[in-house]
Amino acid sequence: MTGNRITRRQLALAASAAAAGMFPIRVRAQQNYPNRPIRFILPFAAAGVADITARLAAEKLGDKLGQRFVVENQPGPGGIAAARAVLSQAPDGYTIGLVTNGTSISAAIYKALPFDPVKEFATISTIGAFDLVFATNVDSERARSTSAPSMSAAPRISRASCSKPRADSTSRSSRIAAPPTSSSPSCATTCS
Repeated sequence: MTGNRITRRQLALAASAAAAGMFPIRVRAQQNYPNRPIRFILPFAAAGVADITARLAAEKLGDKLGQRFVVENQPGPGGIAAARAVLSQAPDGYTIGLVTNGTSISAAIYKALPFDPVKEFATISTIGAFDLVFATNVDSERARSTSAPSMSAAPRISRASCSKPRADSTSRSSRIAAPPTSSSPSCATTCS
């Protein structure tokens, strides 16, 4: 029966080993990281939501790490060009990319991609989540249809409750919802 017992020394060694595993030893080369600017490649054109979000994140990362993040926009179908640009660089952490749901959609619709998005990318962090909605022209029969219960059953918020002013109802832009604010997060998708 004594063969199955754990001694205090064995327990202390096991606990020490487990604790050491929680605090990995840094490699000397990583102590100076980053020591030059970091490329941040985006699969979108400038001035969109993803671009602005990435630029804000790059600015904060640059402040925190003491190094500049250079944002490069490489728009293209399915983010393929941007993904290839990231993968063609040395895997040293000085080139990062924004991988979006477009990359996973590309994997489903193209016969072959020049890379494997699951095997060739490692997630560092999520920087945002953006909702997508189905939309149609307000005058469309589908807008009045009851055949899509999830769309027609969505809660509606009156224009008066939206905190952002909207264009007058005769303009085309009045059909586009105002951007959400902190006081009304669901306003963007449900204003009527």
